[in-house]
Amino acid sequence: MLRVKRISCFYCGTCVAICPRANLELIDSYLFIGKDCAECGICAGVCPVGALEVLNEEQI
Repeated sequence: MLRVKRISCFYCGTCVAICPRANLELIDSYLFIGKDCAECGICAGVCPVGALEVLNEEQI
């Protein structure tokens, strides 16, 4: 599961641009995660403020 730390995210769009499935979208300064997220973690890796993280089943 991909989680957005909304308090940290400043909606720069870096994750949106890098998502290989085009599954992230910024709408009115809000980051939406589509249902087809592969949880690959590429977006989390490029986030400049660490606002995204991929959680495993134990962390959910």
